[in-house]
Amino acid sequence: MLPMITNSQTQENNIITIEEVYNHIIINEVSNSRNIVSPFQNYNLANNNDDHAIPIINSAIVKEIILDFKNEWEFIIFGNITITEINSNKILVTGFISGKNMEKGMINHMAFQHTWLLENGVVIKFIQ
Repeated sequence: MLPMITNSQTQENNIITIEEVYNHIIINEVSNSRNIVSPFQNYNLANNNDDHAIPIINSAIVKEIILDFKNEWEFIIFGNITITEINSNKILVTGFISGKNMEKGMINHMAFQHTWLLENGVVIKFIQ
């Protein structure tokens, strides 16, 4: 079961970043082999964000997203991630995913696209 608060490694606990969700939180919650497999840290922020971070408020929806990944994957690695801030309320994340999916088995370098819809920094919808 997920902890009540998904702790941020770089921010106050109520603020996390999209990069952190992919690079640390999902990897640590999903992958039993996290001590063997290192997550990829290849980010390309296409919004020219100088601090390389798109902050979001750590909410129940973020925890549900992480739980969905945990229920669908035995282990997971994200690679070649591009995070694009379309506007202040829409974030597009693309890249490649590898790992062991509970239904499909081993997945190697499959393209993915996720859309994060925000309202005042709070995730209101996640589209896969």
